[in-house]
Amino acid sequence: MIMMSRALQRQIKMLKSPMLGVVGSRVLRANKSTVAAATSTTTTSRCPVTNAGREQMTKIDIDDNRHHHPKLNLVPSLPLLGSVGIPMYSGTPPLHWPAIYHFHTEMHRRFGDFYRFGAIGFGDSNDIFRNAYVITDPNEMLKVVRDQGAYPSGAIQSQWAPIRWHKKRGFSMTEHENGLFGQGEEWKRLRAFLQTDLLSPASAKSYIPGLVEAAHLASKGAPASGDDMNNFLNYCFFDLFSAVMFGELTDVADKSTPTDPDNVEFVTGALDGLSAAIEMAMSPYQTIMCKNLGFETARYKFMAASYDKAWSVWQKKSRSFVQSYEQGQLTDHQKTSYLGRALVRQSASENDITMKEMLELCFVALFAAVDTSSSVMGWNLLHIVANPNVQDKLHDELIRYVGSNGKLPPAAFGSSKLPYLHAVLRETHRLTPAAPLSLRKKLKNDMEIHGVRLPSSSVVALDSFSLGMDPSFVDEPDKFMPERWFSQAVEERKGTAAEILDHPFYKDPFGQGARRCPGSRVASTEIAVLLAQMVLEWKISARPSISSWDDMDYDLQVLLTPTLPSMNFEPRRKGNLRK
Repeated sequence: MIMMSRALQRQIKMLKSPMLGVVGSRVLRANKSTVAAATSTTTTSRCPVTNAGREQMTKIDIDDNRHHHPKLNLVPSLPLLGSVGIPMYSGTPPLHWPAIYHFHTEMHRRFGDFYRFGAIGFGDSNDIFRNAYVITDPNEMLKVVRDQGAYPSGAIQSQWAPIRWHKKRGFSMTEHENGLFGQGEEWKRLRAFLQTDLLSPASAKSYIPGLVEAAHLASKGAPASGDDMNNFLNYCFFDLFSAVMFGELTDVADKSTPTDPDNVEFVTGALDGLSAAIEMAMSPYQTIMCKNLGFETARYKFMAASYDKAWSVWQKKSRSFVQSYEQGQLTDHQKTSYLGRALVRQSASENDITMKEMLELCFVALFAAVDTSSSVMGWNLLHIVANPNVQDKLHDELIRYVGSNGKLPPAAFGSSKLPYLHAVLRETHRLTPAAPLSLRKKLKNDMEIHGVRLPSSSVVALDSFSLGMDPSFVDEPDKFMPERWFSQAVEERKGTAAEILDHPFYKDPFGQGARRCPGSRVASTEIAVLLAQMVLEWKISARPSISSWDDMDYDLQVLLTPTLPSMNFEPRRKGNLRK
């Protein structure tokens, strides 16, 4: 047993103190108005490490005639706590997950387009202050991405709790250099296999027929789940990605149909496990006790049990699938599924991925697919409910393509078709991105950002949210207007400051470069297909009615996720319900 000194015990007690903005592993709670109304102060609080006053540390003038660059603002930070744990000292707004959008816009208002702040689970883990540099210019971020080389850094590397679980369970894919969660040659080898048949446009397109069928079945279950929409969406995306992974229609989302309890068990395990892992990575207490000292805290045990639950279900499902493959009994849909194709690739003589590694990679893909897509879908659903005129316009566009079977044909989801649908998706991301700082990299080399030389290993993140909420760039930024993304509007922004909003790095929450989410194309297609099918079949409203997304609560799970209100589903045409 590890014995702790009284000094360390006092430090841990301090980290759990609500006076410093954390209660156990939870961030101090505050209401949205607290964050939005918080104002900057110029106190003379002094850092206990450097003895520098707050007013001395806030701004650094880069006085060398480079006036076209934004000023680098240094936000005060304390060891282990960073900046956001002590807003009274650092001058940051309170960090409250149900008001995180206001937090980011307020950080941008106070500290501008280029600042450094400390954040547990986000900043440099090798820096005692946990600092990260935040920028809003995607062209500066493009320099960072291009400098990453063959082995780029990724946010998943900071997820120490899942890495620990995979290692303890003897996963081959984390045996060397943390494998898929690492950065070296092992990561590249495993990642190359995983993204094949997922990331290419042709692969994503090939799954659309199965996704359309799965969405059609899932949408039928919406009325019965009107009071539990968050879980309904989780089950929907398990159904959709199961169509991709196994070539099977699991039909978990519709309560009126028989459901395999193993599938429900998998979804529950994935949701609980991922949200606990994210929470632990951002907790000073969990980081010290579990990661640094090696204790298995109650939160880690809960996370591990959730992962175990999902892993047990995966082993059963994958063994059955592999057995059918080996006996030549796969259906045509199963043969063209991701797992069916992966088995063929794995058995090829030139392949260097073992069967065990291949099955572990597929487990990770299915495990991560549930919560991430449902979070993005939740925001889209919330916006069309709050804006019934948008919902009706979207239905008018979709109805032109519907077939006699009540489903949209796969060809309708081509890039040049359904412009209003894609505009709705893009406007949702502008107003409520599931990850406002979705692109985060650690510099491999010293690099000049906005005229300032940053040392290697510095963490740089792109804030792709705040400018989209700035009235200097967007008219009526709080208003949901998909028309902003029509081709004519995009063309009119060219040559203006607002053109930055059309940069690819501002487009979605899936990252960029070689570590872009390997399932991003499939996830984007899933969201478009399910939203289209639900709007095609139902006129959706909230109980009670809502007029703005900002009226709703949201929280950090794996991504920022709205707490959806109860919803009514009125059939738009006869024959909607399952007979």
